[in-house]
Parts: sequence; C-alpha cells; structure tokens
Amino acid sequence: MFPNLWSSGLLFVSVSFFAIPTLALPTINDDLEALRALASRQNIDPQAIRFTGWEGCSDSQQSDVNEAWKDVLMLGKAVNMDVDWKAPATRDFFGSENNNQEYQFAIQAILKNIETWRNDGTILAWQIHMRCDDYLRRSELSCPGRTKPEWENRCNSRCWTPRLKRNPDDNQYDIVEWIPRAAAYTTSTSSTHVGIMNWCPGFFAAPTCNDAMNKAVNDYPAGSYERLRLKNYECRGYIALHELFHIDEMPRKVTKEKVTHIYDRKIKIRNGAGQIMTLMAYGPQFTKAMAKWTLGGGFYVATNADNLAQYALAVWATSRAGDYPKNPMVPSMDRPISAPERGTFAVYNDNGVISLLNDTSSIINALGVSSTDVVDLLEFQGGPLSCSDAGTDATPNGPDPCNDDAVNAAIELVADMPASPPTPTPQPPQPTASVSPARPADFNCSCGESGCTPESMGCCANGSCACHCTASGCAAGDPVCCDNGSCKPLPT
Repeated sequence: MFPNLWSSGLLFVSVSFFAIPTLALPTINDDLEALRALASRQNIDPQAIRFTGWEGCSDSQQSDVNEAWKDVLMLGKAVNMDVDWKAPATRDFFGSENNNQEYQFAIQAILKNIETWRNDGTILAWQIHMRCDDYLRRSELSCPGRTKPEWENRCNSRCWTPRLKRNPDDNQYDIVEWIPRAAAYTTSTSSTHVGIMNWCPGFFAAPTCNDAMNKAVNDYPAGSYERLRLKNYECRGYIALHELFHIDEMPRKVTKEKVTHIYDRKIKIRNGAGQIMTLMAYGPQFTKAMAKWTLGGGFYVATNADNLAQYALAVWATSRAGDYPKNPMVPSMDRPISAPERGTFAVYNDNGVISLLNDTSSIINALGVSSTDVVDLLEFQGGPLSCSDAGTDATPNGPDPCNDDAVNAAIELVADMPASPPTPTPQPPQPTASVSPARPADFNCSCGESGCTPESMGCCANGSCACHCTASGCAAGDPVCCDNGSCKPLPT
C-alpha cells in the first residue's frame, strides 16, 4: 500500500552529477536482444507480466495505470546499475555501508529486477490483476464517526483516513474531513496471478513523472530548497513502483530467497510532547530516519518498500534535474548543534532519543504539509488499514500485515549506529599537551582516552571527548565516555 500524500500537500551530501539540467526524459529500451540479455542475466522471463481485471476502472484510468507502468520501467532503468554504496542517496535510504553489507546483494538484485517487469507479456506470462473499486474496504464495519451519506463509501478503507472532531452538543464524534491515506494497495498472490493492485483516487490525483519533473525544473531555481525537495518529484510511476515491491515474486527469486516479502515498515518515534508514536516508514523523512538509526545488516531497508522506491526516485530525479534532491534532510550527527533552520529536518536524535522537532512550523515546512491538521501525522500513523501492503492472498477479514504480523513489528530506532565506511582506519596518535585532536568535519568522533577516531560513534560537538548528556547525567543510549561514567555538557 502506498500513502497518498498529494491532496494534503504531503508529497514526497549534495553531489551534482550533471552541470546542466535537462527535461529530456529517458526512453524505455525497446531492443529485444538487449532485453533478453538483461532477463537472462537475472533469470527472468523477458515477457514477464500482463495486466488483467480492471474492475471499477474507467478507460482513462486504465490508460493512466499503463502510462505509469512505463514510468516504473523508466525508474528501473535509472537504477539498473551497480549501486555506489558511498553515494549520498544510497546512505540516505539504505544507511551506512558498514551496516547494510549483509543485504547489499539483495538490494542490488531487487533494483536491477525492476526493469524486467514489462507489461507486454503473453497469455502464459505472470498476471497482475488491476482494480479501482477499493475491494478490500471493510464495508461491514461501522464508520468511526458520523459522516455525510456521500462519504460512507470511504469508511474503513485503506484509501482514506478520517479526521474526527467531538461535537459539543451531544459529545459524539463527527467526521469533519476525509484525508487521502493510500494512493494504492497491493495483495501478493501465489499463482500465475502474482498480485492484485487496487488504485485509489489519490493515485489519479498525482502527477505523471514527466509533469512532476517539468514543474520542479521550471518552477524552482537550480540549487533552491524546493528544487532539491524530493517530494516535488513524486509521481504515479513512483507509486506504482512502491506497489510492485509488495509482490513476492519481485524479490524472491533474484535475492535467492533472502528477501521473500517487502513490507511497509513501522517505526517508533517520539512526538513533540515526548509521547511514543508508531508511524509508517513512508516518505523521505521517515525512510531516512529508519536507514540511519536501525541496525540489522540492512534487513529493514531491504524489506521496506518505500526505502527502495524513494531511492529509485532520487536517482532518477538526480539524473534529470542536475542535482541530488536531498531535502528534507535527516542529519547523521546525533543532535543539532544549534536550533535547526526551518525546513531542514523534522526528525532528529536528542541524546539517544529519536524525536520529531518540537516546533510545529518546522514540521509543517519540512514535511511539506499545507495544514496544521496534518501535524497529527494522520497519513503516517500505524494502525488498522494503515498499510498499502495487503499481504499475501488477503481476504477482507484476513490478517493485516501492518498490525498482525510479528515479522513487521514497529522498529525501535537507535541513535548509536556506526555511520562510517567499513574501511579500517589507523588509530590516531596520542595527543600531547601541545597538540589537540583536530575537530572532525562531520562530528563523528570517539570519547576514549586516546582521542577521537573516525570509525566510532558520534558523541563530540567540538572535537574533544565531551559527552552529550543532560543535567542529570548521561542520557539513555549515550556512550559512556568517561572513566567514572560521568559526562560533560555540550559546549555552548
């Protein structure tokens, strides 16, 4: 399932690969021999899929889905190459290369497999069943609040989430607004029909990739925040790619069963009031946070659909817009050294606690939302029907993989993940009275007696070995960097 972030305004270091941006979008390689060579290399039938069904879809909607699939292949072509594990986009969405080594092969194989999923298959090819009728809506359940009769078909749907308000006259809840939640959702099936994709209204409201690119390049100056904001490039092809990742046949064979299902992962994060929230790892903010602050050898990023889809979108957008759309950023340093600028990031690590900024206006700007209502993060909150991943062979009353699957429990983010390459680094010499350790440019240092080392956790703010701590001492998750376990406060 893919979140619909357009109607609410929630759409989705800098290295310039192309000095002059161009609007000429790449075309799909139609050379049959080249395609067969690609498929042979990956052990995939070059005529992989065909679309069937189309319940509830108009002719124009069928056309929109088919055009979006061309963009899926275009995004696949952009990442059909060996991954540069040290590139900014790679580290943003897949984490440190010394943390994701175990799953680098799987990530690489999944990305290279995208371009083989061409929708020109024969009658014997794998089939994807397309629908536009919201067939998994729980129509047998009551609405969570009072709503207008014309809105009743939005109740208990993956496509919509309600905003409730208590009516002071009778103390009952009214649904005052329906917020688009999913642009599409997918069920993976275990037969020649490899999956069912349902396209929600939010998908058809999203721009094509061509339109999104043209608008971003024409409306925003090169190097500007908006030009480098990844959400401005999100498009129907990106939504469709996210859904493709939920089909089990997509990763299973090419990863040699290392990845058998790609989820919509959840993360635990503190809101501005300090309360723990469970949020879907959707969009650049939360996918980057999960990549930077989870351990596990790359397992979580390799099995979260939006980390893979955001990465493909970022690589494609970089190649067309002339620079990596790095915004919004989730910095690697363990806490802001000064008050963050508006729009820079909305997720940060405060002494080992991963939090949202306690600043409403900054969250609005960083996430690209247009209404303070969305600060409640309704589109991202985990819960029943919150996931675009409808699981395997799901039925309307079947288990929800976002809530009932033990393999997809909400992930505890940790702030002490090593962020450096796995290349061994010699220990620096002991500092003398006349020589002080140099201040690292990325604040990535150690607090041992021997001084700061490049490959250790970030715990210094000024190049010395002072810990980050609160007035009461070392914070939870803080490295113990003094012999007696005490800490020194950050310099002001």
